[in-house]
Amino acid sequence: MGISTAVGRIVLRLSPRRLRAAVFAGAKRYCPVCDTRLRRFLNFRGRRNALCPVCLSLERHRLTWLFLMERTDLTNGKAKRLLHMAPERGLESRLRAVDGVDYLSADLVDPEAMVRFDVTNIPYPDQSFDVILCSHVLEHVPDDRLAMRELARVLRPSGWAVIEVPPVRVAKTFEDPSVTDPKERRRLFGQHDHVRVIGDDYPARLEKNRWSILRFRSADIAGDRMVTSGLKAEEEIFLGRSV
Repeated sequence: MGISTAVGRIVLRLSPRRLRAAVFAGAKRYCPVCDTRLRRFLNFRGRRNALCPVCLSLERHRLTWLFLMERTDLTNGKAKRLLHMAPERGLESRLRAVDGVDYLSADLVDPEAMVRFDVTNIPYPDQSFDVILCSHVLEHVPDDRLAMRELARVLRPSGWAVIEVPPVRVAKTFEDPSVTDPKERRRLFGQHDHVRVIGDDYPARLEKNRWSILRFRSADIAGDRMVTSGLKAEEEIFLGRSV
């Protein structure tokens, strides 16, 4: 069984969550985002075992949640102000429930986000946030260097950020600002609204724009849970601190 369209996801979402958990209950798979044991994940856009039928999380969402729970101090109960860029719905609901977290979601166009702004012009003072989550945003931003500096500006010195981009497939980041046609962008960058292909040099690009970066691969985070949690080996997480 697979699901490949926005309409299909809406239909699935409208089904009672308790019913979905019962229908897909099993022991072979586990979604850490919704804490549900499943007999399988659903196929999604040609990817096998990608979509959780209960919370609709994808591979990168599950990786992010594992990382937050096991590699950060997010859940230590201390007060934290968290900025969630381009919020993923399943993660949003879990983050809102974390003790001590003052949660704010933001997006340029999403009407369901709590505030709307351009990541290259964040309307908050310096050092406003303790935690920033920015997943699969920078590949959409023409001036990603400015976005990097803005995110670093609003992060407190003691704070940290989780930054994710599409899986690295080339050595050097490739972009061409002259390409504006959606079809040509899809051909060159993999998606109609992407403006670059992320390369292995991207952490260095972040570090040149006010970040100190630690790089974690999926296997570093999940270990032998890769298959059970439906994760992709090529996914990575950059843990950043502003400098």
